This record gives sequence, C-alpha cells and structure tokens, in this order.
Amino acid sequence: HLVRAGAGLFADWNYAIDVERGFGETLQYVKLGWLVVILPLLAVRLRSGQFACWAVIALVLLYDDMFSARERYGQVLALAQGWEGAFGIRGQDLGEFVFIGLYGVVVLACAALAYRYSRGGDRRFWWEMGVLLVALVGFGIVVDMIHVLVIGQEPWDLLLATIEDGGEMVVASLMVRLTFERWDRTDQPLAGAARSQA
Repeated sequence: HLVRAGAGLFADWNYAIDVERGFGETLQYVKLGWLVVILPLLAVRLRSGQFACWAVIALVLLYDDMFSARERYGQVLALAQGWEGAFGIRGQDLGEFVFIGLYGVVVLACAALAYRYSRGGDRRFWWEMGVLLVALVGFGIVVDMIHVLVIGQEPWDLLLATIEDGGEMVVASLMVRLTFERWDRTDQPLAGAARSQA
C-alpha cells in the first residue's frame, strides 16, 4: 500500500488498503469470517455462551465492513432527514453516528452477555477480546472521523487512511490469533472447572 502510494509501483488500485473490495479489504473479510465460523464452534465445544456472544459481535463487524453498512445507511438517513454538515462534518457523518450508536447497543449487550457467560480461565479471553474490540473501534470510528476532515489533503489523507485501515487489519489479525489459540486449548479444562473438580 505504501510502496504503491510513494513509489508509484503496483498501479492497480486493489493494492491500496483503503479501497473497498480491494485485496486488503478482502483479506479483512476472510479474517472476520473466520471469527464468525470458529467462535460458534468454540461455544458448542466448550458449552460456553461467551463464544456465541463474541460470534454475534464478529458478525456485526463483518456485515458493517463488507457492505459499508453504516456509511450507506447513514447517507440514506441524512438525505431523508435533510441533515446538512457543519464544521467539516458531513450530514452523512451525522447519520453514521446514529447507526454507530445502534451497533454500539448490540455490541455492548453481546459483550455484557459474553462476560456473564465467561467462566474460570476464559475470563481472560473476554478481557483480551474486549481490549482488541476497543482498539478496533478506535481505528474504525475515531480515526475514520478524523480522516473525514482531511480527505483530499495530502499527506494527511494517506497517513490517516493507512492508520485507519492498517490498524483495523492488525487488530482483526490479533482477534483471529487469539481465537485460534483458544481453539488449540479446547482439550484443556477451564481453570474454574478444574478447581471445582478438585
């Protein structure tokens, strides 16, 4: 992505990580898709609702990322309400805030349920996934809103696009790694279960 922007190599737009349906975005869909598949399997295998709750969160993230849902719905809402931008924030951005709030309610409810159903040694999984989720929100929403203010102004546009999308990709990779690590340990008893059997 950076070599393409700086040296003019890899002229195909698909090499830019901020291009919808490009190579980087497609890899992101695959990673989130792995979470949607593996987390429910962990829920069944470990008989723990925590992982089912995290799977719902992963599904919301995948849906939003793959279909640019909050951007599209935000634009439709802004047009329907006649919202106009101010202070560098577009009407579409105001509409996005509404859908971010709706996503936030779903995600927070699922995270709270995941905590409620987490047990023993898997309480650490909840905390680690929670930290990564906060980081993902930071890159995907906070940095994105700052990026909107400098679109078209180089080098800030490139810098913030790289931080936003690159940060999301790194965090999603860490989420997948954490989930697969837990999968590798499914034959090990939970710390709480081990204590109760002792």
